[in-house]
Amino acid sequence: MKVVNTYHSPTSVSHSLKCCLTADPQLEHLVVVRCNELDVYAILADGLRLQCTLDVWGRVTSLKALGSSGSTEVKLLLTTDHPDPRLLLFQYVPGHSPHLECTETISLLEKNARAAEYFCTSIVDPTGDIAVVSSYVGKLKVLELSDGKCVSNSDAPIRELNLLSATFLRTASRRSSTLGFLYRNHEQAVVLTSHNLKVPEGDISSSPSSVLPETVVSDPTASILIAVPPHAEDSWNALGGVLVVGEETIYFYSNVKNAKKKGEGKGKSSKTIDPVAQIRWPYSQITAWAQVDEEGTRYLLGDSFGRLVLLALITENAENSKLGLLYLGEISAPTSLTVLPSQFIFVGSHFGDSQLIRIEQTRPSDGSHIQVIERFKNIAPIVDAVLVDSDNSGQNEIVTCSGGQNTGSLRIIRNGANFAVDAVVDGVPDVIAVWPLKAHSESDEEKFLLATTPVATYLYELPQNARAPNLSRLTEEDYPGFKFDERTLAASNVVRRSVRPGETKAHYEGSSNVVQVTSSEVVVIDMASRTREAHWLPPNGSSIVLADISPSQICVVMTEGKIVVLKLEDGKFEVTGKTNTREVSAVSFSRAKKTAPFASRLAVGYWDDFSVEIFEVGKTMPSVARFDRIAGVPRSLLLIDFEEGKAPSRRFLIIGQGDGRVVTIPYDKKPQDDSDRRIIALGDAPVLLSKMYAENRPIVLATGSRSALLSWKKDGILVSPLLLKDTLAAAPLQSKLYPSSLVLASLEGLTIGRVVDIAKLHIRTIPMGIDNPVRISYQAESNTFGIGRVSTDIRPAGVLSTSRSSFVVLDARSFALSHSIQLELDEEVTAVETVSLSSSDSLEAFYAVGTMYYDAKEREPTRGRILLFSVIGEKTLPVVHCVAKADTNGCVFSITSMKGKLVAAVNSGMVKLGEWNHNYIVTSIAVHDDKLITGDAVSSIAVLQLQDTKFKTLARDYGPLWPLCISTTDGDAIIGANSDNLFSFKLHQLPDKMMLDQDGEFRIDEIVNKFIPGISDIFTPKHVFFTSTGRIGVITESVDEAHSMNLTSLLRNLSHVVHGPGEMTYADRRSPVSAKGKSDGHPIQGFADGDFLERILDFDPSSKEMQKTLEGKTPAEKIELTQQQIKSILESLRSFH
Repeated sequence: MKVVNTYHSPTSVSHSLKCCLTADPQLEHLVVVRCNELDVYAILADGLRLQCTLDVWGRVTSLKALGSSGSTEVKLLLTTDHPDPRLLLFQYVPGHSPHLECTETISLLEKNARAAEYFCTSIVDPTGDIAVVSSYVGKLKVLELSDGKCVSNSDAPIRELNLLSATFLRTASRRSSTLGFLYRNHEQAVVLTSHNLKVPEGDISSSPSSVLPETVVSDPTASILIAVPPHAEDSWNALGGVLVVGEETIYFYSNVKNAKKKGEGKGKSSKTIDPVAQIRWPYSQITAWAQVDEEGTRYLLGDSFGRLVLLALITENAENSKLGLLYLGEISAPTSLTVLPSQFIFVGSHFGDSQLIRIEQTRPSDGSHIQVIERFKNIAPIVDAVLVDSDNSGQNEIVTCSGGQNTGSLRIIRNGANFAVDAVVDGVPDVIAVWPLKAHSESDEEKFLLATTPVATYLYELPQNARAPNLSRLTEEDYPGFKFDERTLAASNVVRRSVRPGETKAHYEGSSNVVQVTSSEVVVIDMASRTREAHWLPPNGSSIVLADISPSQICVVMTEGKIVVLKLEDGKFEVTGKTNTREVSAVSFSRAKKTAPFASRLAVGYWDDFSVEIFEVGKTMPSVARFDRIAGVPRSLLLIDFEEGKAPSRRFLIIGQGDGRVVTIPYDKKPQDDSDRRIIALGDAPVLLSKMYAENRPIVLATGSRSALLSWKKDGILVSPLLLKDTLAAAPLQSKLYPSSLVLASLEGLTIGRVVDIAKLHIRTIPMGIDNPVRISYQAESNTFGIGRVSTDIRPAGVLSTSRSSFVVLDARSFALSHSIQLELDEEVTAVETVSLSSSDSLEAFYAVGTMYYDAKEREPTRGRILLFSVIGEKTLPVVHCVAKADTNGCVFSITSMKGKLVAAVNSGMVKLGEWNHNYIVTSIAVHDDKLITGDAVSSIAVLQLQDTKFKTLARDYGPLWPLCISTTDGDAIIGANSDNLFSFKLHQLPDKMMLDQDGEFRIDEIVNKFIPGISDIFTPKHVFFTSTGRIGVITESVDEAHSMNLTSLLRNLSHVVHGPGEMTYADRRSPVSAKGKSDGHPIQGFADGDFLERILDFDPSSKEMQKTLEGKTPAEKIELTQQQIKSILESLRSFH
């Protein structure tokens, strides 16, 4: 079974509106739509604050506010897209956990009807009493509303089949409602007309209304209607009107005073009208607009290249008016504009970052009235992506080709935490461990730093002010009590322990003592007097090999394996021993809480069988727990409660293994199941564990070849990769100059810095403006990116824009431009890939670039080119050479290499040494060994095999899948996507032929543009996919049949418990769809929604929802897994995102 999870939610904004969702008129909200999700923000004096997010379970096509009489509180009306359109009404529920509650759902589905092509949305009367929804051609759904509730709904036919836009006309009369239509007639002319709407009958008059007689609009590109309210003071607009917005001209038409003209009711109005005012639009196509004032005299217009313009209706005199334009500045290409209080505007965008901007009244020196206050990261649309490790850190990052129009960009995305370097200490090489020390145990700040190499120990005094930021090295003359000529195994401040006369209970008080443990001795140094206060020597000439220190205890392990616990009492050592004949690999004390002066548990790891044993610290030191079946030798141990001081506790044993892996095991003194364990890979070097605190909550820092932070979140351990590598030691540091910091040791020296943005998705932007990146590939040999870009000239609407393409090479570390190759006029980059081609008995890496020539007279491209580029030099500035080029008889849709040879998809076939033409339009190809999988955008997929210099068809699917992209991991398992669904195939060998079996299909409701094969530790294989809305998803496949059966059972039972808005079922949401809609005989198969499954982790263990999920509807549906086992499986899935 394949499980689909979201790594990064959609960020493309399609709609937004300002409204008041509560009874408090002073509290306003901003509602934002991101594909299928709604975000509700409170508009506060200090900015926008997110209140809640809702998954609508469908693509949102419109968002409107419904007012109610006598109250400022509104409800939300929302419609979703085909093939199963719905209308939903939502009410906002404030409180401790604010959320949106669906109060009503109306299905808009019509069998055998043609979906609306241009205008698929809803409009609402200004009173909030009527809503009209357009979903199908020639038909509107009319709803009568009362206080945000639907009273009645009915279908109303209309004769305007190609409806472009519609609005409720703002007339002086409130006795009737009139709809304004903009449509394209059979002669391809754009026509403005109006119809009366009868409520509650829900009828739309068949003939045009006299309020706005039918009129042909001169601009054939007009597509937007904006209703203008009446102005009683201005005779030129006393009745209201409409703005007709085209790509070349904006018109203002005034409503007609006469209620009825001759001819009304007989098919056509006998009167046409001319625009009262018009103005030429000098910019690109308008994509968003917003009314600024209640009077309707000013409107904000945004074009497709992000130019924001103010349109004003200007009164020249009582009888005349004109339209005026004022350029305000440049923003992201908008899909929505929402006017907020205090001259703030929210800009929703599909091609760039959404923005919160403010309009400045005075024009600054840069000529823009716009000040960007806040940006909301948007990586949509993702048209291509690569997964790379450009700095050899072992941590992959995603680089996407994102954006468009005026905001094209590369986005570098990774998950985890950042490390900000504050200081680097040179001249201390080969450090293998560090310990910050205080002058007194009760001090809040550390003053010293003890560092050790394999042969010596160094003591430094930390800087106390920024004027002298360097560490001062201290010698034996300064602190003669330390042993500087040996390696230190452990060091720490300790408290003073004493037992008062007549009492048995020990008392603890702060001290200036520090304990240092070396292989030959345990010494106690008084930091105040700088002298040695006590010492302890191993008996019988033994050596100490391991040590750990608590505030009042020292644990040492001898060469023969004996474990000794020392307590310092009144200047003397009290010795407790544990006889042991096994070699110990790691020891660690565990305190019940942060402020405890002593440890109650001791964790011990063994070399021989890789086991870990937990002892109770005391005179007899009994064993209280044992953990076997550890896959690697324990080299570092931590017993930690991630929820210190809270109930229930979250106690875990964390094991850092010698093979570079971290194991987490719940610690509750009960028999452990292997399913409870989680394994985290951090390279191949031994892992060191360090405990630190952030916001008074414990966090584990694991360092090795790579580093990560382990913290508690959402009822599970969250792993946040940290951009550190080859760290030999780490320790938390709290000094005057470096508060809440870390000190790290490596072969080069010491580094002091801070961990910032824990558990955050980091997105870095490389802006490219109008040079939109469309294809990207990474070449490891030269450590460069090859990028295909398309640049479009910004010209006024109506003027034919020209585009130019280029291929550029960027350095993978700095993203600096290394080389740029401009392509020919009318030539466009369509494919870029790193290929390995045979050259002199070896494989050499090249960038292969595929192109097409655009000709407006051609229905299908007939010319293209393939260009090969070599990149020489990695450390110096790379040199790029074009080593070969070839013309093709069509567009090069995709390109790759196979067995050292170049393979390209050109129109309907493949080009190599020979040709294979058995498809309509081959737009995607995938390779594994000698198998080539082709995706035909008009048909389905085929599997070919390269035999010498020819392709042989092994198998093909003949169903109408219309794949947009495909991928494979082993040549037999194939995954792909079309505009609605994910699908998968398996190649089977029959006695006489090969056959493709479709083993999975799953509705995703988004366009997937790219698959990237990956790997996983628990489920395998794994794919990462990227969509046009900015979603990044992860597909994992369980190779364990029992795992698959468990997931299937969980999914079945959970679907009975959890429904979407409007009681939509999981099957309705994820069942595959086609152009004809959803079929009951076409169920979900082979895939599971991982985000839906993870809802179980949010259930309270004793809740009814959890019990119903475990029990099912029938005894046969009962799940035998324990809650802990279920949690372990789902946490493994959650770890991928």
